[in-house]
Amino acid sequence: MIHKLFNTKFKKNIIGTLSRQGIVTVLQFFTVVLIARSLGPEGTGLYSMAVLLPTMLVNMFNLGIAPATIYFISRKEISALDSFTLNLKCALQLSFLGVLVAVPILSVGADYLLPNVPNTLIVLGLISFPIILINSYLQAIILGLEDYKKYNILPIISSAVIIIGVSISLYYFELGITYAVFSYIAGNLISLIVCVWCVLRKIKDTNNTSVKSIKGNRAKILNYGWKSYLSNLLAFLNYRLDFFLVNFFLGPIAMGLYVVAVQLSEALWVLSRGICTVLFPRMSALYDDLNERWALMQKSYRLVMLFTSLLGIFLILFLYYFLTPIFGEKYINSLPIFIYLLPGVIFGAGSRVQANFIAASGKPEWNMYVGLAVLVINVLGNLLLIPIWGLKGAAIATSIGYSLNSLAKFILVKKLFVNSIKGNLKCTS
Repeated sequence: MIHKLFNTKFKKNIIGTLSRQGIVTVLQFFTVVLIARSLGPEGTGLYSMAVLLPTMLVNMFNLGIAPATIYFISRKEISALDSFTLNLKCALQLSFLGVLVAVPILSVGADYLLPNVPNTLIVLGLISFPIILINSYLQAIILGLEDYKKYNILPIISSAVIIIGVSISLYYFELGITYAVFSYIAGNLISLIVCVWCVLRKIKDTNNTSVKSIKGNRAKILNYGWKSYLSNLLAFLNYRLDFFLVNFFLGPIAMGLYVVAVQLSEALWVLSRGICTVLFPRMSALYDDLNERWALMQKSYRLVMLFTSLLGIFLILFLYYFLTPIFGEKYINSLPIFIYLLPGVIFGAGSRVQANFIAASGKPEWNMYVGLAVLVINVLGNLLLIPIWGLKGAAIATSIGYSLNSLAKFILVKKLFVNSIKGNLKCTS
């Protein structure tokens, strides 16, 4: 059975996606290095907060439409044409709503939510929010159709434009952090333009007979999407709330040191991200074959955990000798933070595979329940440990949160499989 699951086409899709992830990771790594060396820890922290704002807004206002699109297109229940019309309309409406809500909140509470971040960077973050949201909705259509060749090129375009813009603005013209954020916006905008072209080409080449009315599709997508939305929002908060708390308690300089450690640790997710990109639409398409989904999840989980652990050990040795030469003397304290983050990052890689199995089995709300419990633990841990141990405390609290997330999903995955087997036996008896 396994040899059928990991057939030539599936392996080709994974290899292509991993190659893209590898290129994007390298480009993002050098972008972080350029920003870190040019702007120092404080500038790096401010840049990270500026680009974190639109990401936060996307996670708050996306309503889970992107994963729902992938789920239903993979199952051939919604056409690419219907998805394009619906997703574009929803993205524009939610972008307007997001800006409408964010502007008054940030006008009043920016000093508390984003302390020390200049208003110019906050405005640029708001500008990039609609671009990223529309892009994510349209990329979901390509991914649902399992066209990985087109899907894989988009993040490379974005990352390449960003690193070129950062290099020119910071090193050639010495323009400063504002223009580095402009480069971030430009990268996402050009990626969106290419994405629209790719989706229109896919619609032209694909059978686009409507399955239901747009209204019916909206109800279907939102019914599934809100569950994924809440679980993804909670996952995002678990991954990024520590940024806000570090910036709040310790300031942008400490934030810059922490960002470098986090960026390096999350580079270890290159395999899990690549595999899960291919895994979710494939497992969704296998909705009527539990055994194949289970076998696919198990093999992917073992592969991800082994690779991430080995790469983590290698990266510790590499950073021990090369962190200072690459980033500079100011970032020497990022290495112990990376080491404290490492256990959680390894377990977090495995939890991605588990979460995709749960969502593809039609139970995305289970991920939501786990995410809520872990978020409470994560927030309490950061609030308790950051004032005591500083950046070390933030890393330990985050690592514990990632690990508990993986443990809970491991239990739920086994429960889901056992219950499904029992249900199948009752149906056949």
